[in-house]
Amino acid sequence: MEDGGRILGSKPVNSFDFEMKTEEPTSAHAPHSGFKGGVKMAQSSNLQASFTLFKTFLGTGILALPFAYKTAGLGLALLIVIIVGILTTHCFFLLLNAAEDKSGTSKVSLQKLALEIIGDKGKHAVQISMMIMQLGCCVGILIFTRSFSNHVLCTFQVEKLCNNTPFSLFISLALTVPLAMINNMHYFYIPSLAANFFIIIGLTAQMYYNSTVLQENPGLKSTFGTHLKEFNFTELPLFFGLATYAFEGVGVLFSIKNTMEKPQDFKPILKTQMVVLTIIYIVFPTVCLVAIGDRLQDIVFFSLPTDDPLYLLIQIMYAMSALFTYPIQLFPALRIIENSKFMRAKLFNERGRTKNKKLRYGLRLAIIGLIFLVAYSANSFHLFLNLMGSCVFTFIGFIMPIWMYHVQFKGRIGLKMRVLNYVILVVTSVFGVVGVIASFKKMLEGGSSEA
Repeated sequence: MEDGGRILGSKPVNSFDFEMKTEEPTSAHAPHSGFKGGVKMAQSSNLQASFTLFKTFLGTGILALPFAYKTAGLGLALLIVIIVGILTTHCFFLLLNAAEDKSGTSKVSLQKLALEIIGDKGKHAVQISMMIMQLGCCVGILIFTRSFSNHVLCTFQVEKLCNNTPFSLFISLALTVPLAMINNMHYFYIPSLAANFFIIIGLTAQMYYNSTVLQENPGLKSTFGTHLKEFNFTELPLFFGLATYAFEGVGVLFSIKNTMEKPQDFKPILKTQMVVLTIIYIVFPTVCLVAIGDRLQDIVFFSLPTDDPLYLLIQIMYAMSALFTYPIQLFPALRIIENSKFMRAKLFNERGRTKNKKLRYGLRLAIIGLIFLVAYSANSFHLFLNLMGSCVFTFIGFIMPIWMYHVQFKGRIGLKMRVLNYVILVVTSVFGVVGVIASFKKMLEGGSSEA
């Protein structure tokens, strides 16, 4: 799902090499480089790779950032976003350097690299992290679509359906369960691209609305200085994970690099994209905060006026296209579970064909049930993203790269680099643990989209 996979903050896992080939393709995205079946596959130019990276990183995290800027304070939010952007880039390069030292110019995946450097425990750590990551993305999609449905129905005062959980649950199940039973992801490539398109359109519409508000209320611009002095350190644990979530994209680094005509150019492209992404994560939430202020909602799109048909149409189209990417996020997690040592022999024959369809699809229904249980228990979009960022994204984005780098370069790392990496390891681990605790606590207290 590299080309269209990071919808609603998803983290594509097309870097995975599954041990077992089953009858369905594992993905349906941009062609890989090299040869397959005697046919040379297409390769990406530097521009194409840069664009793919941009689409991959720019996900739902940005929809929750403006509200998080409001709660944490603009000054603190800007500081943390810059720091997390720098640390994430540093850890990306640690991982790439470890891969180059281990495999040279050979193509690798994150799972394969973890296996080669750390062993089975590294491979399993990556698999479990990616599985939780993708299931979390499914939860995020459901929280978003449920919140959007309530937002529209309540805005138009449809009393019988406003905040009607059974109705929302029925609609979501009716749309997602049949899609989750499809094994060929080729059918979802276009909806995935559509979701990418609509998030860009949505962000553009949001910025246009912000500029309109600022033009009509020129006095709002003067509040920037006041906002800049706001440092709400008590909200730091609830912001760190969200910032980490927004920046993380380690799952696609190798898949994109492997498709490039000139893979040696990947590092400068990555560095440039991280700078661009940091600027976007600074400018967009800041403008939203100055223009909308206290009216900012948990999901920034909900701050758009619903009495304008164009804005409402954009929101509806994005919500629908995002919902149709649900099976794309679910599929990699299902593959990991179905191809595990415990389940593989029960589900597939020696040729990789399904031999127990009832068990296979019963397992899927159980997993879907768990996803819905979590999604309908979570009462805040940004708190859930922070929980995911503090937990799995901190591990896969900071801890794993440092771990792999220090194993691969054991005895060859300078003192400054060792100290820097250990400081990053300790600080991000502490903030990750505190962020998980704070998110759970806030959710149990009934934290919502209201400031």
